[in-house]
Amino acid sequence: MSKKINYLEEMSGTPESWRNAEAKAERIIKIISSHKNMKTAVVLDDGCGYGYNSLEFAKHAKKVFAIDINKKAVSNCIKLKKKHNCRNLFFQQEDGERVSFEDNFFDIVISYQVLEHVSNQKKYLSEAHRILKPGGLIYLAVPNKLSPIEVHFKIPFMGIMPGFLADAFAKARGAKKFDVHSHTFHGTEKMLAESGFNAIDYTSKIIQNPTEFGIEKDIGSATVWLAKLLKPLAPLIKFFSPTFVFVGIKA
Repeated sequence: MSKKINYLEEMSGTPESWRNAEAKAERIIKIISSHKNMKTAVVLDDGCGYGYNSLEFAKHAKKVFAIDINKKAVSNCIKLKKKHNCRNLFFQQEDGERVSFEDNFFDIVISYQVLEHVSNQKKYLSEAHRILKPGGLIYLAVPNKLSPIEVHFKIPFMGIMPGFLADAFAKARGAKKFDVHSHTFHGTEKMLAESGFNAIDYTSKIIQNPTEFGIEKDIGSATVWLAKLLKPLAPLIKFFSPTFVFVGIKA
C-alpha cells in the first residue's frame, strides 16, 4: 500500500518550497504594485500556510500580518520568523471568516489559493472588505471549477466531478476529502462585487503576457509560444484557465 502524503507538510522547508515562494511573491507584488506602493503598505496575508510567501512579502512591505487557521502551520511560521529575524512580520492563528483586526486597518489583503478552502466564502470576503481601508486592495487567486486539470490534486476535471468521486480521488492522494469549493470566472467575479469590491481581471493579462508576469518557468517555453500564438483568444481562454487572478478595489 502506498504511503499517504500530506503535500503541504512534504513541501515544507524544502528548497523547492522556497523557490516557489519567491516566484509567487514576485508575481503577486508585480500585480499589486500597479495599484499600490508596497513599501508604505500594511499587508495581511490571509491564509498564510507555512509562511514562506509571507516572508517574501515582508521584504517589500512596511508591515505584514499573516494569519492561518492551522495551529501547526502558524507554529512553523513563528519559527521561520525567528530564524530570519524578520521584525516587520507578525504571525497569528486566526479564522479568516472572523478576524480580530479593526475596521479600515490594512492597505492590502493577499489571498492566494485560500478562498476555495473556506466554509463561508462570502463571510471571508466581507471580512477582507471590512478590514481594508477605503480604496484598499485585495489580491485574489483562486482555482477554476472548469479547469481541465484541478490545480491542487492535478486530476482532470476534478472540479466538476460528483462529490463522492472527487472524494475518492482525494483520499487516494492522502487527503481526507475533496475540500476545494471553486467557482467559474463569472461566479468568482460576482462574489467580489457582492462583497463590495470593484473587480479587475488579471487572468487575461497573464495569459496574453506570460513572460511579463514571470510564469514561463511554470508553464514551459512551448506553452509560452502557444500562448503568444493564441493571444487574441485570451478573453475566451481565461474561462478554462487553471487559476483566476483578480484585484479587487474596496468601493
